[in-house]
Amino acid sequence: MTEGEASRVKLDLLRQLGPAKAVAIGNGFDDASVIEEAGLGICVIGKEGAAGPAIQKADVVVTDILDALDLLLKPLRHRATLGL
Repeated sequence: MTEGEASRVKLDLLRQLGPAKAVAIGNGFDDASVIEEAGLGICVIGKEGAAGPAIQKADVVVTDILDALDLLLKPLRHRATLGL
């Protein structure tokens, strides 16, 4: 990917995979649209921070990638977080 086309490429891939059953994890400005459209959008606020739009469009916000992955391995955690 070249700089500037990351958002479009990521969104195109998500749409090919089927957004309703996909999980998107990210923290950058270019991740915001994918996080929003995915069935489950997770924003990771790490030491480098996270883009405001990525935080706003996420279903869940965590502070570590391992916590994001744990949500997938232990689905009862995200059910409680999302009120499902």
